[in-house]
Amino acid sequence: MVFIFAFSMLLLLSPLTGAEKEINGNTLLKVVHTTEKGKLSYNLIISGDFTYRAFLLEQPERLVIDLTGVDLAASLSTAGLADGPIKGVRVSRFEQNIVRVVFDLEYLIGYKLERSSGAPGGLRLEFNTILKDVGFRSASVAPEIYVDTTGPVQYKTDFLMNPHRLIIDVWDVTLTSPALTIPGNDDWVKTIRVSQFDPQTIRLVLDIKEPRNCVVTVDESNPGRLLIKTIPEVVAA
Repeated sequence: MVFIFAFSMLLLLSPLTGAEKEINGNTLLKVVHTTEKGKLSYNLIISGDFTYRAFLLEQPERLVIDLTGVDLAASLSTAGLADGPIKGVRVSRFEQNIVRVVFDLEYLIGYKLERSSGAPGGLRLEFNTILKDVGFRSASVAPEIYVDTTGPVQYKTDFLMNPHRLIIDVWDVTLTSPALTIPGNDDWVKTIRVSQFDPQTIRLVLDIKEPRNCVVTVDESNPGRLLIKTIPEVVAA
């Protein structure tokens, strides 16, 4: 009886194996690539409590996420995570108490990072869509303006007077080039100015020759395209 009791106490006091540590401790278990609503995203699956910070670096371009207070699962793999502007993902022990996750980028791109709900927990990383093109295309009465991105768009509009300007803010979109100015047409728009207003928003400023009623809408056949139509175009359609 004494031997059995002593053996049981030895089991209780013995160090946990690596697998048991991963199950019971705070551990980065895996990185999962997903695409939701047309946006490139990743889930960092993490068990237990942790803190984090994230930042972008240049030359080379990369997004760094430091996880404090977690271990690194021995089974974690980063194979098959590259997609679009994400050239690859690297995970390593940066300091004794910090695991570093690095997303190597083709170019700097905006992102959202938030804690996941449910269990196991972790972080959800969602990258911005990319502005592909802005320009004019022929319509039934007059040209209409299109704004093409790599994913679904959300936006708000405002109109300013003296001088006349139509302002369109498109959210969760990154402009990968410097700010640009697009020549207008001879009828309504003088120029279209496009810039990165903040890390999550591109701003289009349409310098208007004269006030004119218009409609801004998402293309029914392409959720990644925004259309700006004047009222005559809308009536003719």
